[in-house]
Amino acid sequence: MKNQLALAPIKILSITPCHNYGIIILPFSSLPGFIHNPCVLLFSLIRNSFVTLDILKPTFMNLIERAKNIIISPAKEWNVIADETPDTGKIITGYVLPLAAAAALAAFIGLGLIGVSFLGVRVAGVEWGIYAAIEVLVTAILGVFISALVIDALAPSFGSEKNMARSVQLVSYSYTPVWIGGLLAILPVLRWIGAIAGAAYGLYLLYIGLPKIKKTPADKQVGYFVVSLLVTVVISVIIRYIMVRILPNPYYYGGGSINISY
Repeated sequence: MKNQLALAPIKILSITPCHNYGIIILPFSSLPGFIHNPCVLLFSLIRNSFVTLDILKPTFMNLIERAKNIIISPAKEWNVIADETPDTGKIITGYVLPLAAAAALAAFIGLGLIGVSFLGVRVAGVEWGIYAAIEVLVTAILGVFISALVIDALAPSFGSEKNMARSVQLVSYSYTPVWIGGLLAILPVLRWIGAIAGAAYGLYLLYIGLPKIKKTPADKQVGYFVVSLLVTVVISVIIRYIMVRILPNPYYYGGGSINISY
């Protein structure tokens, strides 16, 4: 009964004339109609949203619950995570990407639509927003894998478990406050506050997570953390340098706008 009610508006829409185009909407399974008639596309998206929301709701709720718990009660949540069987693909697609995408969207809105001013220089524009969003997404994915690779490679040297899936698990959840803090980028003046606070708390999560996820002995926890951090920072700087060289910056090709006021 519930499904019938949900699909009722779609059944009505599917036989309703699209006045802007003067035609009857084609069946949703019709590929030509889907391509050439914007109304078919709109109604198809509406219909599919019923199914999509039902599918994504459990995953979304799990993501919110995990993010909340790892920030509010990290010690307890690391114990819960340690009892789980790590699934790298699911962690990346179901946790890392959604959070990073939210931070990327905030960066796009903040820099692309609102803009930022500093010392009389204002930077804004869709191109800048796209650049910032891509940078957030790429940095998130590369950051997780690079950090995980470094931590996993160093594990035997500090009496810890060498397990790449566990390392991805550790790093991904430790990055949570970084992406949550990234939401502040929607107001550019708060962007650095979110970045610094998120990074600081993320390092704390990583530190207390090492013995639980990587089974690091207490006497080697500090050394493992410090060495992993230093190596990761060096590699990240190199990656960022390469990104700046490869990713087209609006400043160099005249995209967006830079206004200077006196």
